[in-house]
Amino acid sequence: MRTLPSIGALAVLATSLWADGGAVLARRQSGPFVITVFAAPIPLRAGPIDLTVLVQTRDALEPVLDADVSIRLVGASQISTAASRSRSQNKLLYSAAFDLPQPGPWEYSVSVENVAGQASLAGEFQAGPRAPPLASYIFYLAIVPVVIAIFVLHQWLSRRDLRLVAGGPI
Repeated sequence: MRTLPSIGALAVLATSLWADGGAVLARRQSGPFVITVFAAPIPLRAGPIDLTVLVQTRDALEPVLDADVSIRLVGASQISTAASRSRSQNKLLYSAAFDLPQPGPWEYSVSVENVAGQASLAGEFQAGPRAPPLASYIFYLAIVPVVIAIFVLHQWLSRRDLRLVAGGPI
């Protein structure tokens, strides 16, 4: 019976386990680096998104911590910003936050430069329509019926156990 609260706790914490990164959009070798681009949330939608970049040395795949990383998005409009490690929870990653004004196709380009050289990576993604406002609160709205259902199940199992011990209906 102790496994049910443990599973419930893991389910509640699972949404916070995504941390930095998200889904991999691209991973390529370019110049002296291996560049990996992550995007969150999944699926990508118009509105706030996070693009995160992991820069590694080409030979040893060690993280590069002294690079200048910039990200440019071209779609309904053009947006560019510098990605930094200070915005990222994982200090091995360079992170930048964007607010996509419209859904549709978007092209991204990542530029990396440090003393070892420079490199770039380009790709595209499709941004869906904005999430309905209620969708961001669905977890909090769903937790109440789930807790009630767990309580009812507990009460039903407790009464059933009492009937078995007493040898008949209560």
